[in-house]
Amino acid sequence: MGRLDGVFYVGVDFATARMRVEYDVEKVDQTTIVNRVRRLGYGVAEGETQIQVADVGPGGLRGLLAFAWGRRRDALTLLAGLLILLAFVLETAGVPVGLVYTLYGLAIGLGGYHVARKGLAGVWIHRELDMNFLMTVAALGAMAIGAWEEGALVVFLFSLGETLESYTMDRARNAIRALMELAPTEATVLQACIDCAEHLGRLLADGRTYEGGPCPWCEPHEERVDVAELAVGDVILVRPGERVPMDGRVLRGASAVDQSPITGESVPVDKKPVSYTHLTLPTKA
Repeated sequence: MGRLDGVFYVGVDFATARMRVEYDVEKVDQTTIVNRVRRLGYGVAEGETQIQVADVGPGGLRGLLAFAWGRRRDALTLLAGLLILLAFVLETAGVPVGLVYTLYGLAIGLGGYHVARKGLAGVWIHRELDMNFLMTVAALGAMAIGAWEEGALVVFLFSLGETLESYTMDRARNAIRALMELAPTEATVLQACIDCAEHLGRLLADGRTYEGGPCPWCEPHEERVDVAELAVGDVILVRPGERVPMDGRVLRGASAVDQSPITGESVPVDKKPVSYTHLTLPTKA
């Protein structure tokens, strides 16, 4: 993507399946970028505010098969494996070699289609030889020397490796998404009364006059804010049963806290105040 004229920055987050592109709108448009991504063999979720991650099921062989069968590339990999198995059985049974080679050739074509597509796109766009292109050359070379079985197995195992990688990544994305959904989007912040008009001019305990700033006589008031607006030093109120919106230090109260939105562990952990001299709650004088 960075080779496109007008693209300044490209960043890919594989954990969330997102790509960020910064570009000059006068030299390149969104359609060109989307087409380039698809030519490289990837899909694009257009017009969505959140990437929809496939449900990979409960795990295990059954979950892997269900996951692979629901995706075109991985379904072709499964079909290639079945063809290889069928060809091996027929070869053992003494079926004419022409039919066996035909099945191996079909397996190479099905399992290596997306591999060859990505490899050729990489050569055409990047002018570089990647693993997909080299695997395509290896499969063609095996066919040329008559090693149909070896070529089919190599292509199948390579495609199966990519399927397992996609399956593992989608399971990780589902786990990350589940943890992100546990975290609340808002927090209750205790805000001190600033420049209190009611107490301006009143004498402080040290004999000075209160002329503004945090009011030492007023109780802090509660304010609901977005978690993204929280800053270091804010004092957050967490009521019983509420989820902890942000990592921090306990100033008052004691309880067992579910830290799963932060640490991923759902086991309750006992929390109590710890003495910190640089963090104090606003209180009355």
